[in-house]
Amino acid sequence: MLNRRPGAVPPAVRVRRAVARDAKRLTRIVRASRAYEGLYAPMIAGYRVGPDYIEAHRVFVAVVAGSSQDAGSSQDAGSSQGAGSSQGAGSSQGAGERGETGGPGGPGGADASGGRGKAGGTSRFGGAGGAGGASEQVLGFYALVLDLIDPPELDLMFVSDAAQGRGVGRLLVAHLRGEARAAGVDEVRVVAHPPAEGFYLGVGAERTGTVLARPPAVMWDRPEMVLRIAPE
Repeated sequence: MLNRRPGAVPPAVRVRRAVARDAKRLTRIVRASRAYEGLYAPMIAGYRVGPDYIEAHRVFVAVVAGSSQDAGSSQDAGSSQGAGSSQGAGSSQGAGERGETGGPGGPGGADASGGRGKAGGTSRFGGAGGAGGASEQVLGFYALVLDLIDPPELDLMFVSDAAQGRGVGRLLVAHLRGEARAAGVDEVRVVAHPPAEGFYLGVGAERTGTVLARPPAVMWDRPEMVLRIAPE
């Protein structure tokens, strides 16, 4: 069970590198995102986070010991606060464009509360990263795209509905900053799902412009931001 105290990160949450076997669980979190209900629903219809995407980019998951079901609904998923790319989609805080079916538009499901890494490495937030163990609950995830793109971009970020308001999104952003810093990156581009703009501003992103709608793929304008990465 998740710690339900408002604003509290669930106990024993750690961030580890995603592996190919996480793909189905991450896809379920995206597709169940309440941030993409109604008008935004077409953006995640049929969206898939594939094993190849996980292998190609820096994808990290926030997990807590528990059942194999993802935190969210009784069937695995939740909402998000994702982030996205210039063409992608997102969760409640955005998602990106490089997922296997050409993802949602900008980071979307992030938590509104306050080169390629090695799979299963030690997290900056606790224990050694496992390889997608069946006894874990996935609370959220993000994808950082560094290769062949300047500036690097936050392509996906989602936090499950059940983990909203517990600081999981901020935890993921802090981890992202560490990964970017270790890679020698000084800024990360964020094209956000519109309802997620406040979250990103709250974690220090700066608004730099607007990415215009591209019908029929993306039907609305999205805020473009940059997340500065300060040196240690």
